[in-house]
Amino acid sequence: MESIDQFSQQYLSLKTQIKNLEDQLEEIRSKIEDEMERSNKTKIVTTHHTIEKRPLVTERITRQSVPEELWKRYAKPCRVECLYIRSNLPSSRPRRSGGKRSSRKRSGQR
Repeated sequence: MESIDQFSQQYLSLKTQIKNLEDQLEEIRSKIEDEMERSNKTKIVTTHHTIEKRPLVTERITRQSVPEELWKRYAKPCRVECLYIRSNLPSSRPRRSGGKRSSRKRSGQR
């Protein structure tokens, strides 16, 4: 039977793979968007694929943008359980300093 250390190591390994794949995906997406911009097109049709760039519009409110009584009445809490795993073993990789992680805004995502 596998131990929790083995599960957590597998988890961390897969998270690293996902991050690498997301970076590759972002690079490819950027190349596609560059080509669309260069050719001044929002839709490209090839033999195998159709690529279309469409705007995604969402509407949101923030606590600061509405009166407090409306926020208290209509805001719905959303609880999400998160699993945080970090290695306790020494690493040659430097640790990230404290502070917020920067986020990239991607087309079509929140």
